[in-house]
Amino acid sequence: MRYIFLIILFFSSWPVFGQGELLIPDSLGLHEEYGHSVAISEGFAFVGSPFRYEKRGAVMVYRKVGGEWVFDDELLASEGVVGAQFGFSIAINGDYLVIGAPFDTEKGSDAGAVYVFRKEGNEWQEKTKLTASNGNQYDVFGNQVGIHENTIVVSAVGSEQCGFLCGAAYVFEKSGNEWLETGQLLPPDGGDWKRFGLSVGVEGDEVFIGSSSEGYHGIVYVYNKNAGIWFVSQEIRASDEQQINSSFFGRTLNIDEGYLVVGAPRRWEGVKGLVGSVYVLKKNGSEWQEVQKLQKLEPMATIDGYQFGSSISLSGGHLAIAANQQEIIVNNRRRDVYYYRLIGGFWEEKRKISFEPIEQDEYNLGLSVAIDDNDMLVGVPYSDTINNNSGAAHVFKISDLVPVVQVLAKPIDIQVFPNPASNNIQLTWTDSSISTLSVEIKDMTGRTIKRMAEIWANQAVDVAFLPQGMYLMTLFEGDKVLQSTQLTIIR
Repeated sequence: MRYIFLIILFFSSWPVFGQGELLIPDSLGLHEEYGHSVAISEGFAFVGSPFRYEKRGAVMVYRKVGGEWVFDDELLASEGVVGAQFGFSIAINGDYLVIGAPFDTEKGSDAGAVYVFRKEGNEWQEKTKLTASNGNQYDVFGNQVGIHENTIVVSAVGSEQCGFLCGAAYVFEKSGNEWLETGQLLPPDGGDWKRFGLSVGVEGDEVFIGSSSEGYHGIVYVYNKNAGIWFVSQEIRASDEQQINSSFFGRTLNIDEGYLVVGAPRRWEGVKGLVGSVYVLKKNGSEWQEVQKLQKLEPMATIDGYQFGSSISLSGGHLAIAANQQEIIVNNRRRDVYYYRLIGGFWEEKRKISFEPIEQDEYNLGLSVAIDDNDMLVGVPYSDTINNNSGAAHVFKISDLVPVVQVLAKPIDIQVFPNPASNNIQLTWTDSSISTLSVEIKDMTGRTIKRMAEIWANQAVDVAFLPQGMYLMTLFEGDKVLQSTQLTIIR
């Protein structure tokens, strides 16, 4: 008998159809779009409802008490006006919460504004309202927001400073108790239809701006600051940009702990339509390099697209990706969320959560996702749980998505050689109680290439069928995952 004590997790990606914990306030009216935006951090959950109160908007706050989520407060804009849509976008970092109201009218019709809140005790207090110094009508300043430590970035995707729907972004930095505008960012090449600011992000001293760019391929601009001036330090494009007509690479993005994840939800894949892709980049020195592409080629018919990557959230080795299917047949539109976990340097799919099909969705709404180390929050703005398109939000425990099935006490060292390899590999291990292993090989998109059972120690395993590239190899004993490792094939 052997005694092993190391945490082993189910290698599971079957769908979940449960609700998790449903978060809904006492009253919701028609078409409030509650769940249009979400954020979660350190025991607080925030759900935007931009159509509430004649589209003035609101954000509901929930607090985790004794392991349960309870309604805590409703945040409103101090200068809220009809149609401002406060709660259209939300970002949080530490004790600061940023909420976009992109159709605020202080600087003109649909010029937009952003409100900054700070946590004082367990309450969130409004501290300031931000607008663009050169704001103009139809800028929709606050369409997207991001915050990290003392820096806030805000998009104004409707700005026409450099062309029709060229777009712009603004950087604010904290000085004392004030947030000061320190940068106005525009697409380097200017021009019409750039949609600069489709997505924004910030971490450390870097700011990230997504843009549809030329031909709607999409691009992410990375900015750094030197001598008080923000400059473009890198332009990131999809590695397979030349193979596709358009993808809207950069429509969504998220950054955390040295990883940048970029969504291309309108990436075209032959007869399957707009399936979408998500690209994972890792910081290597001063540059971001693509290391993995995630994609879901779901077996679907008569669809305009699955749009995998339409919402993304990344935190501490956890990744949530929404897919918002748009069907020609309007009575069966699916909405799914995929949960990935970082294991051995690779993002592995662990669970799929499916939400009820939509019979009618006149606003074509999709899911929003937010994740932290303990919980995943999903906004469902089209939900009819209370009223037509009133919306809903669901929170899932990460531990429920990847349940612990056995506790082990020591790692099992399994060697794979040669690696890199060309035609054959061998596996070797020292634990004599293990007779054979099973092997599963996936490509960098997460697609399973081959499964092989009853592999003996030092047995020659054929890998000649694999094209040159990098793969993720997972080793099992029975249904237990023992190890995941990168396999490189060279030709």
